[in-house]
Amino acid sequence: MKTIEFFGVPCSGKTYVYNLLINKFNLNQNKIYTYKSVIFKFAKKNKKLSILEDTSLKYFKLLNLRKKVSKNFKKKNINIKNKKIKKNFSALSIFYKNYQNVCIFFFNKFKKKNKKFVNDFLKNIDENLNHRHDKKDFKNWFIEICAARYLISKNYEEIDYIIDDEGFVQRSFTFAFQKKKINESINKYLKLAPKPDFIINIKSTKKEIINRSKHRLNSTDFMYRNDIEVNKFMTIETLINSKILKKTQILTFINKMKNFKNLNIIYGKIKK
Repeated sequence: MKTIEFFGVPCSGKTYVYNLLINKFNLNQNKIYTYKSVIFKFAKKNKKLSILEDTSLKYFKLLNLRKKVSKNFKKKNINIKNKKIKKNFSALSIFYKNYQNVCIFFFNKFKKKNKKFVNDFLKNIDENLNHRHDKKDFKNWFIEICAARYLISKNYEEIDYIIDDEGFVQRSFTFAFQKKKINESINKYLKLAPKPDFIINIKSTKKEIINRSKHRLNSTDFMYRNDIEVNKFMTIETLINSKILKKTQILTFINKMKNFKNLNIIYGKIKK
C-alpha cells in the first residue's frame, strides 16, 4: 500500500491534476481510496454500527454529499423558511451527526497512540484561531482524517493506494489563518503528522492562482481577499516544502494545460 497526498496553495489546480491521476490509476483496476472513502468502506468492518449510523454512511457515500453539506451549512443566504426545506435540512443534520459519531469512535482509537499529535493540534486551534466556525470546521476535518488513518492501519492489506488532495500535509495551511506563531505551529504539526509515501506538489504561477480565485467569486470555495494573502500562502508553501523535503518524496507538477508528459513521469515513479 502507498499513500499519495497532493499539496499546493489554494487555487493551484490540485483537484484538476488529482482527477487526471486518478483516471490513470483506475485504468489498471487498482484498489484506490481517499481518506474519506476509507471510512465508507471499512467502518462497518471495524465497528458494529447502529441502523442510523449505517444508513448515514451509505447516504454520504452514495450521494457524495460530505463537501456539499459543509458548504450548505456555511451559506449565508440559505432560506429555510419553507417547511419542506426545514424538514430536509433537519434530516441532513441527523445523518451528518451520526456520520460524525462514527468518525469520533475511530478518532479516539487513533488518539490512544498519537496523544501528543492530537492534543497539540487541538490546543493550537483553540488558542490561535479566533473565528468559532473556523475552529469547528478544522476540528471536524481533523477528527475525520485521523479516523481514516486508524482504519487504514487496520485494513492496509485491502488497499493499493490512498490518494487524496486534502491530506495531512495540505492541511498545514490551516495555520495560515492564525494571527501569530504560524511558523512554530507548522513546524510542530509536521514533526508529528503521519507522513505519506509521496507528495505531489502542484505549482502554478501567481497570475494563474489569482485568476482561478476570481472564478470562485460566487461559490463557497476558498478565495483570496487580496494580493497580500496570495503572497502569504506562497511563502507558507515554501516553508512547508522545506520541512517535509527530508521526510518523504516530493514530486513536483507544473500545472499547465496538457502537461501529460510530467504526469506520466509522476505516475511511473509512484508505480515502481
